[in-house]
Amino acid sequence: SSLGQLDHRDKDGNRFAVHAVLFAWDGILVGPSGDGSIQWWSLDGARVETLKAPTRQISALALSSQVLLSQGYFPPEGGRDSVSQLQAWDLWRRELLWTRAAIKPEAEPWAPHFGKLTVLRDGRLLTGTGRRSGQLALYDVQTGEIEIQWDLGRWIGPTAETSETLVAVAYDHDTQQRELIQLDPTGGIIQRIDLPSGAGRFALAPAVDRMAWAEQQTVVLAQLSTGETLARHTLEETGLSSLDLDQRGRRLVVGGHSGRVTILACSEDVLDG
Repeated sequence: SSLGQLDHRDKDGNRFAVHAVLFAWDGILVGPSGDGSIQWWSLDGARVETLKAPTRQISALALSSQVLLSQGYFPPEGGRDSVSQLQAWDLWRRELLWTRAAIKPEAEPWAPHFGKLTVLRDGRLLTGTGRRSGQLALYDVQTGEIEIQWDLGRWIGPTAETSETLVAVAYDHDTQQRELIQLDPTGGIIQRIDLPSGAGRFALAPAVDRMAWAEQQTVVLAQLSTGETLARHTLEETGLSSLDLDQRGRRLVVGGHSGRVTILACSEDVLDG
């Protein structure tokens, strides 16, 4: 059932599309597309704080202890094309720890994005390398150094850590094929599972073997280990641009192009409003 909505607007009352949402501590972090701020909301829909970041058009957020990790886009100095930026901020000190900019390979027409940001139980970050679209890497959060790297051969979506493996959703722009890939934490690929081609934005809750994705205006709840659909729910929203499951898989937060953020309650086989 629906728990409520967060209506994100700028100081002039204009709506911003929301491309990054994250359950954080006892609230929700919301990254709008139009400015360099991150809004921190309480679960009852009251705004708590505005965090300023140098990145515009934020598309992914994650937390590792007091370190806030974000992916965003802004033009390089003297250039016009937006470049994906991966940044780490110490929230208590309010200072930037490090930043990495994506680099356009000669064989690709554009610079790749880093993708979904996942913090593992040991505090390390799992996301793309920013060097090639199919590369995934484990980072030291404090330094930004890459420790382990995989080449999945496809664009990388969300990633997660289960009790035994790491997982990633990868997709092909040309064929629209989606895959759930199970990874060996030491650098190997265990298996690949096909997912529906219409599946778009993804969220994973590995602790309870659940994942969710958006298909146009519909949110789908599915089993993470098999890809089997458990429930579907359609929202009154022109486009679903972001979503996140909490750690226990009990709540799902969905951001749309209208600027609204909807919070849904979900059980094993029910996702309704």
